[in-house]
Amino acid sequence: MLCMVPKLPHLASLSLSYKAFVISATKSGSRKLASESERTKTDKNNRSAKDNFDLDLDSDLSNDINGIVSALHLIRDKAQKDGQKKNEETISRVGFEVKSIIEGLGSKFEKDRSVQYESSLQSETTKFQELHENFCEEKATSLQAPKGTPPFKIVIVD
Repeated sequence: MLCMVPKLPHLASLSLSYKAFVISATKSGSRKLASESERTKTDKNNRSAKDNFDLDLDSDLSNDINGIVSALHLIRDKAQKDGQKKNEETISRVGFEVKSIIEGLGSKFEKDRSVQYESSLQSETTKFQELHENFCEEKATSLQAPKGTPPFKIVIVD
């Protein structure tokens, strides 16, 4: 591609490097004008390809996020099930402990009551034996008394 560089009389006094800069800028400017229409077409193609790529990335990212969310839901559900199982196990264990404590207290209560009954029975047996001995003594005394006398004395009080 051949490029026309215009002659610029005001550049005659400038240094050579500055002239080269101006010429290269002019060349690039003319290239810009020539390829601007081509660039617009390729930009549109690039943008649509980039948009498609972005859409693909967005779709992939969305799918990945949905997968992560699904995995988190599964983890949460499993944790809830595990927590529920642990709660059931804890309730069962506590129920068993309460039952064994109640049974232990029941047997202790029965033993205490049995000891009380034994003590009460022993006390009543002692009283009964004392009454029986008194009865036997009175019976023996009354049998030894002469036969015409009453077993009791009659006392007349003035």
